[in-house]
Amino acid sequence: MESYRTVRALAAIKTYMEEGKNQEAYDLVQKLNPKKVRSVQDLNMMAQICAAVECYEDAKEINLLIYERTSSRRARAQVVEISIKQGQIKDAEYFLEKYEKAAPMDPSRLIYRFRIYKMQQASLKEQIAVLEQWKTEEYAERWAYELAKLYHKAGDSDHCVKECNDIILWFGEGKYVEWASVLRGYHTGEVDIETLQQY
Repeated sequence: MESYRTVRALAAIKTYMEEGKNQEAYDLVQKLNPKKVRSVQDLNMMAQICAAVECYEDAKEINLLIYERTSSRRARAQVVEISIKQGQIKDAEYFLEKYEKAAPMDPSRLIYRFRIYKMQQASLKEQIAVLEQWKTEEYAERWAYELAKLYHKAGDSDHCVKECNDIILWFGEGKYVEWASVLRGYHTGEVDIETLQQY
């Protein structure tokens, strides 16, 4: 059973989170030993607070502890996410490889791979290939627009226009649709370079 002090601290952390007082919550998290916290839900809350105040190393350690206890794919995904945010390419690749084994059909594995490629400044061809593969499994406007931009950078006007058309057709409105309209307009001669550079 958790000590009374730990229970009180966890209750206070939850209250601070609900009030948007992330720093105060993190100050309490630092006073606790995650290994002595039994509830995975409480550990998730602690990791969330650490990430919210950008103390990524603490968040990573807590997520690894959750993974040790539960083999949770979510915890492993969080470690990949945090490693990417920290710019730790080797860690990101290592944990992504383990995540891919645990969740070989999860489309987010391809987004993690793309983000790692981007950090590594991999070739446009490699970045495009991974997002094209992702598109066969899932479709979301943010990453579809990233794919359109990559086609633009690679000088592939036809694929860029097609991707922009898909974004406009699938999503209808929103910032990515607006950006896709401008990018398409540039490739069809309706928008000049100065306008494009504003987006």
